Amino acid sequence: MSIGHLAARRLRWRLLKRMPGLIQGDFMSLARGSGFDLQHIQPYQEGDDVRRIDWHASARSDQLQVRQMQEDREFNAWLILDLSASSTAGLESSSKRDQILALSTCIIESLLQYGNRVGLWIDDGRQVPASQLKPSHGHSHRLRLLECIKNHQPPKQSLHIHSNLERLFRQLQAALRRRALVLVLSDFIDHSDNRGQAWSDALASLQKRHDLIAIKLDDPSEWELPAQGHFFAEDVETGEQLWIDTENKSFRLRYQALIKQEQASTHALLRRSGARLLQISHRDEGLKKLSLWMRAQR
Repeated sequence: MSIGHLAARRLRWRLLKRMPGLIQGDFMSLARGSGFDLQHIQPYQEGDDVRRIDWHASARSDQLQVRQMQEDREFNAWLILDLSASSTAGLESSSKRDQILALSTCIIESLLQYGNRVGLWIDDGRQVPASQLKPSHGHSHRLRLLECIKNHQPPKQSLHIHSNLERLFRQLQAALRRRALVLVLSDFIDHSDNRGQAWSDALASLQKRHDLIAIKLDDPSEWELPAQGHFFAEDVETGEQLWIDTENKSFRLRYQALIKQEQASTHALLRRSGARLLQISHRDEGLKKLSLWMRAQR
């Protein structure tokens, strides 16, 4: 097993919502669960829930006794991957798709422990999910998850196939019946005709039921055009082409201003949804940044 895999298994996810489950896993909620397993009985202290007073134990003692229950720890997790054509764009050798593959491996290694179950949902712009694996656990399921992600091939370029975040989040809301930890890996670039507020509302609805983490993938090469003459730029999702002059300083400044405006708007929409947010670039050391972010959640 590689050092990266061992480091990934040391990651500890913190849940903000109580998850249903019977198998005890390794991940605790920030709030004490009501659970069904008695952990121990201890003397009543100011602030304890009076509903947990054990009257039989109290009758055998000279003071009130309260039951402390074992927290519910096992949960289902869903890994949602946005592998639309925009994930392959960029001017550097490493793309957002490469970043998704690396991060997915770390997340799967860290979650598939002690009976915890992980499901996979891949969206690539088509009307239906490109791949969907129900939550399960075990070594064979881990291999299926990794193989499914690695072997995914984006659809051929078409005007009818493009990222639609609202559709994706509505589909998830309808399909994920059981409360779960949901991790969405996406650049959150939407090519539908809907306003950004539409997918933000859909993400907020998903967040109300599930413990939602939005991992926004950034590519710094998209933020600033290099001054390297004239060339064609193509939108990998729509196929739209544009002849641009990158030596034109005025054009580069306008482009950079629009990119900053779009980034700020996307960030505001994500914050508005209420999802926990992690922004990460392929220039970052993914595992290290993920670990630091998770420590800050405690």
